[in-house]
Amino acid sequence: MHDIQNLCLCHPLYAHLWTSLQRFQSYDFSSLKDYEPQHSEQTSIKLDTIRCTLAALLHYDMDVASVIRYAGQNYTGAYRDVPLILNTIKPHVPNDVFEDIKRLLVVGAPAKLVGESTRDNFDIFRHYGNHPTVNTYINKIEKLINKEEKNKYIMVFPLWIHRFISNLHLTPQSVVVIPGKNDRLVSDRSVRLSETSTPLNDVTRLSNEPPIFYGTCFTRHLNRIWELRLAQPSEDILLFDDDVKSCFRHAKLNLEIATAFSFILQQCLCVPVGQVFGSNTSPSNWEPFARARCLLATVFFQDETLVSKHKPLIDQVCFSPIPDSTTTYSPAWAHKATVDSALQDFLASFNMFVDDNLYASYRPYMRRMMAASIEALFVLLGTPAPLERQCCLAMDKFLKTKCSYERVQLGFLLNTRTMIVLLSPDKVDKIKKIIKNWHKHRKSYTLQEIANLV
Repeated sequence: MHDIQNLCLCHPLYAHLWTSLQRFQSYDFSSLKDYEPQHSEQTSIKLDTIRCTLAALLHYDMDVASVIRYAGQNYTGAYRDVPLILNTIKPHVPNDVFEDIKRLLVVGAPAKLVGESTRDNFDIFRHYGNHPTVNTYINKIEKLINKEEKNKYIMVFPLWIHRFISNLHLTPQSVVVIPGKNDRLVSDRSVRLSETSTPLNDVTRLSNEPPIFYGTCFTRHLNRIWELRLAQPSEDILLFDDDVKSCFRHAKLNLEIATAFSFILQQCLCVPVGQVFGSNTSPSNWEPFARARCLLATVFFQDETLVSKHKPLIDQVCFSPIPDSTTTYSPAWAHKATVDSALQDFLASFNMFVDDNLYASYRPYMRRMMAASIEALFVLLGTPAPLERQCCLAMDKFLKTKCSYERVQLGFLLNTRTMIVLLSPDKVDKIKKIIKNWHKHRKSYTLQEIANLV
């Protein structure tokens, strides 16, 4: 006891730690394992949640991985039936995709992280804090961190405890605000704060992670539209796409290295349990899910009963009117495509650009395309349970746009009747606004200004 008294005299935090150990010795933190039925109504992080995480951390000797593993459920994706998912996808995806998804569901992301951080490196990032945008948009921070916590994408602890957690790295946060889009919290894992500082992106390598294919998504999508028009010159082709809600977060981090992704906001230590925006490995470790979803959806397209299964959702989508006899269609010039006996294989094709699943089909088949896309997503990431967690399908985006022959996709306006691709009206307005500042009398420009113009 004498040694403890001397230790507490060394620094106020030691005394606070000892007091907390006594106070929370018999604290019941079992509620961490429970679902919160009113999670969607939460407006700020509950004090009881922070008390529970602190009590659990003290109980598990400052081992954050054990606390997250104990909480389970939404924190770890424990609601997913991993054997069933793997058995379902195995016949339909390449072996490399299967092995990547198996690793992501069982072990976590990234595939490999080997690195070290000195105490000096830790102090450099701790003293720097966050980027100026956090203070600029301070009124948005509470909402952003609450959204992350209520969906259990992060585990939140009281700030003072970070001094006693081993293997901890802190990453500066930034807030990205784009008009018309949801505000986003981004971890700047590439910033160098000094000549000797080591950001986390320096210890992860893309060569160790799954390959990325979404760069060719738009080209493949346009090719599919061209093929459909070649096969049926006078058939209406509809366009649609659906989003995955918080896609990176569904690929859970390896619990043993979750503390390496930590950050500080609102006087809280935040430990992500899912991949973060700003990590150079996040797109790579989401890609296997995207590829598997496209392949599964192609298979599920053959099951017409899925339209009835997802009818309540699909019926809420607005479709463009059926064309009349005066409607004309621009032809696709090439050798006429042939449709073999495997008609369904020809009709169903899906292409994902990160979290956007793009597809096109003739009007009679579009509901089957939607149903197949939805089913594939739910098989991989979990079926909806509104009282337990946020739906993995971005419902707001799914229902607010029209399934039509004309649609904005990836910033371009596509029209399958005229077979023309244009810049979207929003993008044209932005360009017009920017070029007003590029007059013939201008003498100089900044890198930011030329980047915006490009």
